[in-house]
Amino acid sequence: MWKFIVLTLLAVLIEQPDKKSAVLNPEDYSPSRTVIVLSQKTQVFAGDKPIGGVPPGAVLTFTKIHEKWLMVPRYGGWVFADDVVPLETAVDHYSKLITEKPSADAHLHRGIAYLQLNDLDKAAADFEQAINAGSKDASVHINIGNVHQKRGALPEALTSYSRGIEAAPDSSLPYIERSSVLMEMKQFPEAAADLERAIKLDPISPEAFNNRGVLQRLQGKYAEAIADYSQAIQHFGRYATAYANRGFAQRQLGKYVQAKADFEKALEFDPLSAEIANDAAWFYATCPDGKLRDSERALKLADQACSATDQKNGHYLDTLSAAFASAQKFDAAVKVGEDALKLLDGDPVLTEVHARVELYRQKKAFVEEAK
Repeated sequence: MWKFIVLTLLAVLIEQPDKKSAVLNPEDYSPSRTVIVLSQKTQVFAGDKPIGGVPPGAVLTFTKIHEKWLMVPRYGGWVFADDVVPLETAVDHYSKLITEKPSADAHLHRGIAYLQLNDLDKAAADFEQAINAGSKDASVHINIGNVHQKRGALPEALTSYSRGIEAAPDSSLPYIERSSVLMEMKQFPEAAADLERAIKLDPISPEAFNNRGVLQRLQGKYAEAIADYSQAIQHFGRYATAYANRGFAQRQLGKYVQAKADFEKALEFDPLSAEIANDAAWFYATCPDGKLRDSERALKLADQACSATDQKNGHYLDTLSAAFASAQKFDAAVKVGEDALKLLDGDPVLTEVHARVELYRQKKAFVEEAK
């Protein structure tokens, strides 16, 4: 997915812009609260003052609407709704442009919309069309890498990210993206080198520090991971993913109170994320500290994650099953656990999930071992 340029972040409490216009309803405008930048001249504003530009094709998540202004926490400011298109209508918008006047950029941006919608075949076709139309934009290769990575074609993803680096050697983004696939391939020294390069190019990149935290976690270096996640949060105070990742690392070190605080911050900043809801639900359902377990909250969050993924994510169903067991609803725990097992056939966690389901059959909840 195309990630927008890193800007120096301002304080979270930013005055609303003064420009008056028709009021938008968030649910009608974009239920996903995701938009794609249209204009070459799109600016982020704090009050009436522009604080930075946003490139066309950038994907932004907004948290609230003031008339026709959208608050984008990642930038620490507001963008005007006329300069962006909601993800839900982006494909139609770019398809009309392509029909009227085909261009490399229109195919690139429609491909980004398809990628956000997880329509990988159509996204890949548009990115190839953009290349055939003469696009020299490094983001084409980065997005093709995203498609390959989502498909599990890791060597092909690596090649695409490397092409992105060749096209934009002074940008941190392709190094960050390549590090993620190197981590999946367990090439940890190479991933570390890419992240060091990314941080050198952009010393305030939250994404680079977050990815380095993930790399540390994968190597069991939880204290180092927490330090990197904290750096990411320092550079982007509302970075929900970094909070959730830090919560996981805190949990691994037995710092359960701190983990709870981090998960709650992550939920506050990204209440719609299925992944964050699932991680927090697992914590509340299985925390070794009984004082911090909260079966009701676990059930609510796990149900949210499963509903957002149409009950098709086996890992999330496993969490929901654990939440039911935590609430002493063992029949439901077994039923949902069996559904999880069907979806996780062949997954490395299958044995663990099967053992948990057997535990629920014995009317016992699953609780993680204390660290």
